[in-house]
Amino acid sequence: MTRSPLFLQARNITRTFGDLVALDDVSVDIPTGKVTGLIGPNGAGKSTLLSILSGFERPSSGQVIYDGEDITRHPGYRRVEIGITRTFQDVEIFPTLTVLENVLLGFQDQLGEKLWRLILTPGEVRRQRQQFIAQALEILKTIGIIDQRPDELAGNLSYGQQKLLALARMLPTDADFFMLDEPGSGLPRPIVAHMGALLRRIATEHGKGIVLVDHNMELVLEYAEHVIVMHHGTVLAQGAPEYVRRHPDVLRVYLSRPDDDHNILPPPATTAEGAIHA
Repeated sequence: MTRSPLFLQARNITRTFGDLVALDDVSVDIPTGKVTGLIGPNGAGKSTLLSILSGFERPSSGQVIYDGEDITRHPGYRRVEIGITRTFQDVEIFPTLTVLENVLLGFQDQLGEKLWRLILTPGEVRRQRQQFIAQALEILKTIGIIDQRPDELAGNLSYGQQKLLALARMLPTDADFFMLDEPGSGLPRPIVAHMGALLRRIATEHGKGIVLVDHNMELVLEYAEHVIVMHHGTVLAQGAPEYVRRHPDVLRVYLSRPDDDHNILPPPATTAEGAIHA
């Protein structure tokens, strides 16, 4: 039976910094099972909204609702525990650990973390570790960097592969919502296409809710199913990519001229198959 989607919701969120209004009465609904794109010019409030949804900042007013529960006062670590995780703009890997070790760090409740388990139940510790290793290798296969030796140092990967590895580190957490801040920044088009198709697959096949904040319009408009456009701390428009890119307010302030909507959506990305080498 298909599980009904969960929702992460912002309700009338306002965030001020002194006289600066970063967010002004913002309300959005983000479901599991879909990629939701969040776009807008610099200073539009995208990162502030992401920080509030993930618990790294608190709103000046308004509520954050997760599966019907008010989690506005939950800090970031508590939101990770209930199923909300986030990446930041910088690549978040441990370069001196191996590719496999980086993914293994994402698994929670590891028996080997407890000294008494290592002493009294070493067999259980070994069995769980082998299970986690098998799952981690499957994750690397899904992500598309399995051709790299699992014992390769993560710091030896290309920049694009490191970005994919950072995403792989999120998958063992069993989170319901992944919040990705600029995952496509600095990547060549083939990897952008690969990442976009991968995010869509993770959302649809694994039922994850993905919030995608990125200046790469090709990545967002090609692969997000729902797009939220922000401007000066407010939601300017939201809907399917085709609707958003033709919305008159969006054309006026962000994407293009109202009489020239043919070049707004970038050329369709070519989905990259298999491992990523760039």
